[in-house]
Amino acid sequence: MGEAIRVLHLRSSNFVGGPEKQLLSHVDHVDRTRYAITLGSFLEGSQDNAFLSKASEGGIPTLGIRQKFVLDVSTLGPLRKALSEFDVVLTHDYKATILTILAKRPKHLGHGAYVRGWTAEQRRVHIYNALEKIFLRRADLVVTVADKKIAELIELGIPKDRIRVIPNATLPAVMETPSRSLREEFEIPSNLPLFLTAGRFSSEKGQDVLMDALGCLKTPVAVVLFGDGPTLTQIKNRGQGLAPHKIFFGGFRKSWHHHLPEATGLINPSRSEVMPNVVLEAMAHETPVVATSVGGVPEIIDHEHTGILAPSENPEALANAIQYLLDLNDVDSLRSAAKERVATHHTFEVQAKRMEALYEELMGGA
Repeated sequence: MGEAIRVLHLRSSNFVGGPEKQLLSHVDHVDRTRYAITLGSFLEGSQDNAFLSKASEGGIPTLGIRQKFVLDVSTLGPLRKALSEFDVVLTHDYKATILTILAKRPKHLGHGAYVRGWTAEQRRVHIYNALEKIFLRRADLVVTVADKKIAELIELGIPKDRIRVIPNATLPAVMETPSRSLREEFEIPSNLPLFLTAGRFSSEKGQDVLMDALGCLKTPVAVVLFGDGPTLTQIKNRGQGLAPHKIFFGGFRKSWHHHLPEATGLINPSRSEVMPNVVLEAMAHETPVVATSVGGVPEIIDHEHTGILAPSENPEALANAIQYLLDLNDVDSLRSAAKERVATHHTFEVQAKRMEALYEELMGGA
């Protein structure tokens, strides 16, 4: 056996969210005798980088590139020098992709650019996203997490034979009982169905659609919304006056998924998704899912078999989907089918094999 392939995953992040968790768990499941993985990010000021700190805690090698501001060209020299130490680089956002290409990566280095989706709350981020779409054409391969994204990438001028799909994965359910149940914490009556939703409070996540759907739902339910973000206050205001439903806000919690076993179901009302981790986590916990049929969601939810789908931005249809779940007699079959779907297609062991094949391909085609 030869030397291990040196792989750098570069993501501009000071946060441990869905994509970061995917990378951290991937390293735990890859064959590290054959693939030497380093996780890298960009550092600003003297602040600790939560993503790299979490990696270091797990014994994963890290790389920090100092920068003064977004797309700081003074980072190109240090980045070019750092890239020379690797065989393969995977970039995971517009900053990492654009700067890696501008740094004139070494000829021996295979480059795969990850695309999960584009959302933007600020005009300048729209500009950065537009730049990334241009620069993607210069990567050796473009990687996305759902088949649904392929057509969009082809429209950007990326040949289909340079696109690879590696779906998100989730860990097996770990049944850890929280110190207090949600029913105890929020004084939710035991006879009231309890639904959860989790995600950043922003327009694309569709919490406003959920509030409107509850206005159409006849059966009283309790809903706990986890997360934080710019639309939180707006959603809290819209959640008032929805009696007999009870609406609660749980804030951002790293361990929110520990409450999945006590829930009647998870609701994912998004306007835009690629492959939501929260849906995979719920399915792994055998918690029924009601989700809007956007992006790659229909690739993991087979309607009325592994979950319930509804069209996006349609409160009445979402309410009907929630009611369908409440009225379903054989919910256990849906639970077991969802768990089987995740165990077959969305484990980190399955994902690791696909990633290892990607590393080999980038080595051969660089």
